[in-house]
Amino acid sequence: MKIRKTLISFFVCLLIFTLTHSAFAVLYIVSDTLNILGSQAIVRVSSEFKAPKGSQVTYRFRNVFDNDSTTYWLQGNQAVGENQWFDIKFPRKIKIKGLIFGPGCRKDYICLEDNSVPTKIKVKLDEKPAFEFNFDWDVLSDSKQSLTRQEVNMRKGFIWFNCDTPFTTSIIQVEFNKVHKGNRYDILSLSDFEILEPFDKRFEIMDILSKITINPNDIGKINVSSLFKYPEEAAELKRSIENFYQNENSTNWKTDSTKIEKALNLQMREISDISEKNQIISALKNILIANNNLVRFRKDGRVTFYMTYVTTIYFGEKQWNIWRYIITNPSSKGIDVSIKYIPLTK
Repeated sequence: MKIRKTLISFFVCLLIFTLTHSAFAVLYIVSDTLNILGSQAIVRVSSEFKAPKGSQVTYRFRNVFDNDSTTYWLQGNQAVGENQWFDIKFPRKIKIKGLIFGPGCRKDYICLEDNSVPTKIKVKLDEKPAFEFNFDWDVLSDSKQSLTRQEVNMRKGFIWFNCDTPFTTSIIQVEFNKVHKGNRYDILSLSDFEILEPFDKRFEIMDILSKITINPNDIGKINVSSLFKYPEEAAELKRSIENFYQNENSTNWKTDSTKIEKALNLQMREISDISEKNQIISALKNILIANNNLVRFRKDGRVTFYMTYVTTIYFGEKQWNIWRYIITNPSSKGIDVSIKYIPLTK
């Protein structure tokens, strides 16, 4: 009997040692209860990094729900970031139309570079596969340049569901399938996670640009540069600048910036024709939805500024990245939309 108890104790100790020292073992699953969307939801995560004793900083998963990008979650086990996961279980069915991710440590540029960031996730709703999403960490589509020195706080991942009705679920599960290793640590980080409800009006342009339905009555005025001719837009922009300046010499970057912006937005016009409105909306859909290429720049009161990269041109011995600004403003006739161009250089 004593031998049996000794053997059992030995194998229990061996199992504990294996689980706590294996490079691929999940050391512990953390469970928490948080108020999310007005309900007490049970949140579980594969692991959490334990802060040193006496530290004022925590790396708990609840940090991703606090609307503060300077606080963040760090994985806590010895495995690489792949296959880390979290899930949220609600006591009732909820309706959602999208998700927002703030991938990586967004406290500052150094923290973002030091720690690992997700590049691909899988999402399940009610334990059924819903979709996969790739985070694009390239600043430009044709460049391998790191995102970390470029407007990090504007690059949250917007995932919205292109359907007539919201999704209904009581369980949201997210798995991190692919991870880009940090410069210093192989520790996965996440700063923000948010659920978009059907009545959330902060991102109203996503509803209007649904792939499934388009109602031109939802759009009020559309003011757009005459150069907005997707997909020939990039060539039009370059041609316009060349024609505008012809043989003029560059002066300094501030003057050049003003001149380029003036050239790109010289012919702004209001679109009132329904068929032309539909063409503009169709072009925006291709830009914002098909390519997941949307950055929410800022919100001033009722006015929201979005931005998307268009092309790169060279003028005055400088490289200018041309960005498309999409400005939305709710009005009595719907949502007014303006599309203009802004040149940025380093």
